[in-house]
Amino acid sequence: MIENNPTVPLSATSLPETGPKPLFSELEIGKCIQASWIADDGTLYASSRNTICKSTNEGVTWAELKTFNSIRLDSVFVNSQGYVFVSPGLGAKESDSGLWRSTTAGRTWTKVLSLPLFCSIWGMDEDCNRTLFACVYTRDKIKNARIYRSVDSGASWVPIYYDSNARHMHHVVVDKSNNNIYATLGDKFVPQSNIAYVLRSVDGGDNWSRILPRIPQIFAIAAVPGARLFGTDDITNGEMFRSTDDAVFNKVLDTGAQSYCFWIRRDDVSGRIYASFVGGEAAKRTAGIYVSDNEGLNWNLYRSFKTALAYEGSSRATNFVRGMMYYSLRLDGCRKNGVKIFKPCSYGSNK
Repeated sequence: MIENNPTVPLSATSLPETGPKPLFSELEIGKCIQASWIADDGTLYASSRNTICKSTNEGVTWAELKTFNSIRLDSVFVNSQGYVFVSPGLGAKESDSGLWRSTTAGRTWTKVLSLPLFCSIWGMDEDCNRTLFACVYTRDKIKNARIYRSVDSGASWVPIYYDSNARHMHHVVVDKSNNNIYATLGDKFVPQSNIAYVLRSVDGGDNWSRILPRIPQIFAIAAVPGARLFGTDDITNGEMFRSTDDAVFNKVLDTGAQSYCFWIRRDDVSGRIYASFVGGEAAKRTAGIYVSDNEGLNWNLYRSFKTALAYEGSSRATNFVRGMMYYSLRLDGCRKNGVKIFKPCSYGSNK
């Protein structure tokens, strides 16, 4: 059931050019990055094309760790123990396809999950018991939409969900307030699949149920205090929906043109939420990052991007650690330097 709250503006407005100084700032980090994640100690792990790199000084200098036999890396994740996970993506050879782990801060690597060609991990998360979850994205005509679980810090993995009729698992997220797990599956634009739904598990992944059956195709999910946010990946305008009970959802954002919500991140210091929509395939498309200061009820345009091609904008972002995050940027057909969002005067190089 959809309930559009008339008190919530559905089209975002730009942040005012004047007024109080914002609590955030931005800085290019001088390296082309895509998938990335921040460890609890502040170390930034980021993919630059097919190489995983790390920076211990907020992106000022970098060390290359391992280059994979692929065109790019689809995901980077660091768990609470500091173990780094990387999944090679587009063009990965069989020897490299799957999920890799480093327990030595990137010095050595081991493949911990083998995947068929044209398959990669797009989303990972961890619950409060250190159980890990990973979902598989597939290309070509392969149907391998799966969710995996690891109870031994990523050393081994077992499948806990599989849809033999679907290709794409987009995202998996754990609500840390109750350990409920959410996952998105979307492939309704392909005639041989035509499937899109949202999953939830309330028992650690043993059982799954479909929720919000009337919601459009969803890519990104975020669990925020008291609610879940769902960003669309559909032929309609880019939209954001919000639910407090996983039964009724309200539309809280309409971008005004076709776009896909690829990530949603909540600042662990300020509580501010950022959401990125990349340009879609339609003639009228938009790309931008939106911001909410009230747990996703209202949104403002934080930054807009002029796109020449579909999927331009920011498609990947790190988590927030101590009020800092990084996001990728692709414009004019090529990747740009990564961008850091941070609270001014919080860290040494930015004082």
